[in-house]
Amino acid sequence: MPRASMLLRVALFWAAYLAILMLAAIPKGMVPPAWGSLVWGLVATPLLVFLTHFLARRTSPPLDNIGFVPTRASVGRLAVGLLIGCLTYAITLLVISVTVAPLHYTRTAMPAAGPLLLVLATTGLLATMEEVGFRGYSLRALLRVLPTWQAHLLVAVAFGATHLAFGWSWQTVVMGVIPSALLFGAVAQWSGGLAMPIGVHAAMNLARFATGEAGAPGVWRLVVDDASAAPLAEWAPIVATTMTLLAAAAVWVWSLRSDRHAPYLSGTTPES
Repeated sequence: MPRASMLLRVALFWAAYLAILMLAAIPKGMVPPAWGSLVWGLVATPLLVFLTHFLARRTSPPLDNIGFVPTRASVGRLAVGLLIGCLTYAITLLVISVTVAPLHYTRTAMPAAGPLLLVLATTGLLATMEEVGFRGYSLRALLRVLPTWQAHLLVAVAFGATHLAFGWSWQTVVMGVIPSALLFGAVAQWSGGLAMPIGVHAAMNLARFATGEAGAPGVWRLVVDDASAAPLAEWAPIVATTMTLLAAAAVWVWSLRSDRHAPYLSGTTPES
């Protein structure tokens, strides 16, 4: 398929992605706020999966492998993704604590089982929804017609743009969303599927929830003294961005050292 046609298909896919998310926001507003995001994901994700399969079958030649079919390795890849996400977040906090200002966390009341399970289910489902939208059909299609770095950069920018469309700030998108997208993309291409990037994505969001960074009370609460507030506000986002990009680079280096993934990294898609 010509490059222009493929780029147009991906652009239309992302436009449909936004339309589906906006459509799914209607039932989201009909339920209690605590359940809204879960309902949003439950409505949007199956529609995105259907759209992905529809377009993949009609791409010439067809995109047979888009990372949707679970295999025996999927659980292991999900676990590795969760580990990568947790380690990235933990190392980031450690570097901030050493280089910017010491971080002190205090334990808060442990959430009840019901709300905790709701957070886990919602976080996993929304991570799946976004990975289907950006590391499934769109990334695989772009890798057919663009150099690897261009495909990943375009996906990351589009990922950031959708967050802007839903009201996220420019600073958060540039410093957090786009670097994270590069990490998710690197993991998706290395693993050849969606289980591992879903794990990384979910783990980083769950870690933010656990430390109270997601805007709701978590399991721990950061205590900042007056002397540390200013340097943390100025430098912590920069350190976090740097660590995320370093994690993405580490995945790429590891991938390139593996002969098993060399064909995919050059822009073709392996069977997995």
